[in-house]
Amino acid sequence: MAESRAGKLQGNLLHYTCASLSEHLKSLDRYTTLAAEEVVARGRRVGAHRLMVDPAWTFMRTYFLQAGFLDGVEGLTIAYMASLYTFLKYAKARFASLR
Repeated sequence: MAESRAGKLQGNLLHYTCASLSEHLKSLDRYTTLAAEEVVARGRRVGAHRLMVDPAWTFMRTYFLQAGFLDGVEGLTIAYMASLYTFLKYAKARFASLR
């Protein structure tokens, strides 16, 4: 096997996992359902703090600590979607456990 060295990219690495925001919302719905099922399967309780604090913390971490604000509106959108993911995961788990 040939040896290789790590280097620095000369440009931006663009990683598009979805073609549109609508497509991203569809995958968000699918993945939050799977994550909620895992929360329920592990028997974790979902209290109100999970629905209020965790999404807010996810937004703060993504937008401020991970410097999403440097990406402008796109960074704001990503931070919001990350917090929405967290909220939906726990909301779906809570409602599933109430049945």
